Amino acid sequence: MPDTTIDSDAVRPAFTHDGHIPARDLHPGDIVRQHDWPLHVCAVTLDPALVTIAVTEFEFPLHYAADAEVQVLA
Repeated sequence: MPDTTIDSDAVRPAFTHDGHIPARDLHPGDIVRQHDWPLHVCAVTLDPALVTIAVTEFEFPLHYAADAEVQVLA
């Protein structure tokens, strides 16, 4: 399963009415709300079932199922 790193210049799909998108559509520069934390995405790595993101607030990666809905603030 090849990993794919997402380019911050890639085209973004439309947000849902409440700002949620599938985790596979995250891009560097997005701000993800995780509980009450706004987290600044600096890297995204994809494989068919898993999305791994690096955020500036933590030194460890966060993992989501590719189809999981995440709330994006910007």
